[in-house]
Amino acid sequence: MRKYQPPVGVVLGKDTLAYFNSGLRPNETYMDLLFYTFDLIATTVCARTGELAPDLSDSSQIRNIITLDQLKFGNQSFKTIPLDERESYLYNLALSPDTQVSYFQFWMNKTKQNSAFVRPFLCTCTKGSVQHPILQSLLKLLLARVQIGSKLEDSEPLFAIPITNSPCTKYEPLSYADVHRADAERTSHLGYTRHNFRSHLRRKGGASDLFDAGIPKQQIKVIGHWSIGIHLH
Repeated sequence: MRKYQPPVGVVLGKDTLAYFNSGLRPNETYMDLLFYTFDLIATTVCARTGELAPDLSDSSQIRNIITLDQLKFGNQSFKTIPLDERESYLYNLALSPDTQVSYFQFWMNKTKQNSAFVRPFLCTCTKGSVQHPILQSLLKLLLARVQIGSKLEDSEPLFAIPITNSPCTKYEPLSYADVHRADAERTSHLGYTRHNFRSHLRRKGGASDLFDAGIPKQQIKVIGHWSIGIHLH
């Protein structure tokens, strides 16, 4: 694994994410847990951050919101679990993830650059490690939503912000603007107010981690859904 020194560098890998998120309190604050989980997943799947958290000011990107009916835990599609059993399913999975599933998946739309052509892709995340508990973070995030009133309905966004001033808890999807604003706050927290951090760097960081792990370049190209040779440079 590469060794990084502050400030946050050009390539963002999971080791740098730990430093970048050092000011978050994912065990205490829902929004911190949301961003921490988002970072782990976004880096792991080499996805453009704008696809996991679309630009909601662009009406055409509404279709890119990832909803809970697009989620699978191993071979279990979340949408096939009865609504009143979803909390207990997640809770039992969180108690013993090693014996039940080793990965989770979700469908997302990916738009080719400079075109309006959209294709669905199935993204796969492993359960992670002790240092980067990807699956456990997602389970905690979904269970935290239950505690604040969510029924985990199919139409709810995977990355959801609760609207607290509503009579019943409703959710709006995490947007690219939310991620960009949170990134600026975190770099400021670290003392780098002028650092040019761009959320797209999570995609590069994911590829760097895969390369460090010995994954062949051609396989990284498939995982990242690249159709050009930029990954060779």
